[in-house]
Amino acid sequence: MSNSDDKHILTTGLQLGVMNKSIKTDDLTFDEQYSSTTGDFDESAFSGENFQTNSLYKFDVNWGIFYKFNPPGKKYHPYAGFAISHISLPGQNFTEERDVMPIQWKFNLGTEWDINDNIRITPGILYMYQKSATEFIIKTNLIYHLSNENYDIRANLGYRLKDALIIGLGMRCKDFIVTMSYDYNISYLNNYTGGNGGFEISISYQGAFKIIQNKSSI
Repeated sequence: MSNSDDKHILTTGLQLGVMNKSIKTDDLTFDEQYSSTTGDFDESAFSGENFQTNSLYKFDVNWGIFYKFNPPGKKYHPYAGFAISHISLPGQNFTEERDVMPIQWKFNLGTEWDINDNIRITPGILYMYQKSATEFIIKTNLIYHLSNENYDIRANLGYRLKDALIIGLGMRCKDFIVTMSYDYNISYLNNYTGGNGGFEISISYQGAFKIIQNKSSI
């Protein structure tokens, strides 16, 4: 849902989904399966764990709000966003012990800057907090508008603080956006991963339900 005028744009959204998690218990080993005297491993020994299931599906809810200052005739458009993920606190326990997915908080701040009629860059920062884990990303997105207004080409560059460099390429076709990105690890984990990070492909749809005000007189 969104509401806007010539100068201010305010958008909010609610996301409903299903989360799936699975585990291969046959590939796990536990301390109880090692002999305390000889140190030998016995796969048939009882692990001490009571798994209730190896796959679970849980209902998940996310919500966010976004504001953009859109002054007419200006090349810059600053914005701020806030989102909460896992509001429903979906359970993620495979054993009898109760465990839920903690709420994740996200803060997004930046500006859109029109270089010319075809090129727009969007520098910004993203901060995420979940339980005791934090993530801080400095990023810049570039959009090149093609002659056909239904299409544009996108490039992303980011730095996850003390962790990784992020690069990405994508394209928009009408309301659909396809993006491919890769994280190159530069933290101490590079000693174990050889710099290998995560590769991601995303397909998203950007649409909105507009608030329509009906006026009538009697």
